[in-house]
Amino acid sequence: MTATPYLATVYTGLSPAAADGLACVLCHRGYLTDPQPSRPVGIAADTGSQVFACSGTCHTHATTAQPVTTEGGTR
Repeated sequence: MTATPYLATVYTGLSPAAADGLACVLCHRGYLTDPQPSRPVGIAADTGSQVFACSGTCHTHATTAQPVTTEGGTR
């Protein structure tokens, strides 16, 4: 099985729930209190856990190549 490039994305500055894979890394919707379909998008730097984004718009934004910037953003 070949890993897709976005699964190598390491996220920093996540909320504790998002860093544990229990909330969306973008909209912060909690999957325990508001269940939604989600898809993996990378790993959390703090916990090493697999992290997720809501299926649809959040997943699209999380997996679309972004230009590298030197300021702002923590992705």
